Amino acid sequence: MRHLSCLLMVLLLLCVSGTAMPAPITLVNTTAVIGSNGADYSQIGADFDTVSVGVSGSEQDGIATLNLAYSTTFPGVESSGDVTTYFPDVFLCVPDGGCAGGSFTYAIALGDEGANGGQPAGFYAPGTIATSASIWGSRTGYIYGAKYRPSGSADQYTAPVVMMSGSVIAGTSVSSQVSDTGTLYNGQALYTLNIAVSGLGPALTATIGGGFDAFWGTGDCANGAFLASWPGSGTLFEPVPVGEPSSLWLAALGFVIVLAASQSCRLPGAPDAPGRAA
Repeated sequence: MRHLSCLLMVLLLLCVSGTAMPAPITLVNTTAVIGSNGADYSQIGADFDTVSVGVSGSEQDGIATLNLAYSTTFPGVESSGDVTTYFPDVFLCVPDGGCAGGSFTYAIALGDEGANGGQPAGFYAPGTIATSASIWGSRTGYIYGAKYRPSGSADQYTAPVVMMSGSVIAGTSVSSQVSDTGTLYNGQALYTLNIAVSGLGPALTATIGGGFDAFWGTGDCANGAFLASWPGSGTLFEPVPVGEPSSLWLAALGFVIVLAASQSCRLPGAPDAPGRAA
């Protein structure tokens, strides 16, 4: 009976109300690629296709982490002839709607663009930004994503891909990891690039949580220019309450209390308490 009461107590602790983190919000692309040949593309080449990005956040003791999970057919490094394409940096605009004008508030440097003058991994207030045209314009024989055009707009903007200079935002850090999902998308291997921006204090949490646009070129050629907009809900970094325990578990609680009043809990095989018979 002792073991039964202990088991019920453990089950009750697992089922009482608590909190959980919000599920990722999946965003799709809202821009078209303008090729260096002047043509419109959804992406230039099947191996530069970003399908979606999952946005989520977490918070502990007032310090938050922003997570971006890109589903893409580009694994991060690809060589063609005498040039190599890498993962570009990510550029954020706050509030949402800012990227349509090409003005960027923050840069998430992934640390993969050292060959093109990029900065170490980190969260920055960007200074100088290199576009796909500035990097690829002198490379003859290639069609690349020279610009992007937001959905519903006739305007075209140069695609930012590498943060060349900027100021690190104190207390923050960036980590990223790419993994093979083991699945195919339009015949291409599908990967997940997980990006975590950590160390966001209350001011940054409030700013980013209010909504942002995120631009990512997929590759530094911007062949898979991907612009996503999250309008903000104020709950990105807030835990989500879990429902109250059901009446069944409340009844179980009463049963456990009665048992606990007359029985002691001990691990199987543990010695009896001194002066007490088993």
